[in-house]
Amino acid sequence: MEKNLIQYCGKLVGFSEGSIDGMFCPGGSMSNMYAMLLARHQAFPQSKRKGIRDCGELVMFVSEDVSQLSFL
Repeated sequence: MEKNLIQYCGKLVGFSEGSIDGMFCPGGSMSNMYAMLLARHQAFPQSKRKGIRDCGELVMFVSEDVSQLSFL
């Protein structure tokens, strides 16, 4: 059902049928996590096989509001 709905939404906004791909996420936090994992894999495709230690130092830019979070 998800694949069909993604195809439908893609066609609705004008994408050609062969270029539509995607996934639904349960919320904003999970969407951000998926985006970070996809970005890491794009930059370091070997990370899935070798682990992230071979990637060097990974850096994330965030707003100053992050310092307000209790887990930091």
